[in-house]
Amino acid sequence: MVEKSSGINNDWSIISGLVTEKALPILPHIRSKKLRSEIISNLFESQAAEYFNSIGQLVKPCLSDRDPDLFFIESGKPLEIKVTGADDETNTKLKWMGGKYSKRTSDYVFISWHYQPAMNTLYGHKDETIKYFIAQTFVDESEWSVMDNGNDNYYATVYTTEDLFRKDYQVLVGRHY
Repeated sequence: MVEKSSGINNDWSIISGLVTEKALPILPHIRSKKLRSEIISNLFESQAAEYFNSIGQLVKPCLSDRDPDLFFIESGKPLEIKVTGADDETNTKLKWMGGKYSKRTSDYVFISWHYQPAMNTLYGHKDETIKYFIAQTFVDESEWSVMDNGNDNYYATVYTTEDLFRKDYQVLVGRHY
């Protein structure tokens, strides 16, 4: 059962919990950070669509890369979800990457995640967890940088924490250190 929302920050906290519940059984078996990020990204897209529809905020999930990740039907507004993995929980110097359709003008939810496996410490057992930093802002397509790796067949766009912090943004989950 999905908990009823009491605001946008709570919505994304609930969605993060749903993603974590589905991701934790899988992540220990996957070594590739890129594949982990793709799984978490897909889970955020699907769980956000299911959650918002369940609380009466009707959304249409994307059907292809050309579509926004979520399209809120009543307001007629798209929302893009960008996900990146963080090497540690301090969330510094992050960058979110995407293809040429990432450059659309839209509201964005930028998500960073850090997986912490279960471990025994001097202070006892710590359960495995995923920590998130989630922020929302509006991004114009001109604000995305094109990443050049020197390969003519490669194209990617990038948006960094520095780009995010130069604008008005709202932290939805977690905090940036």
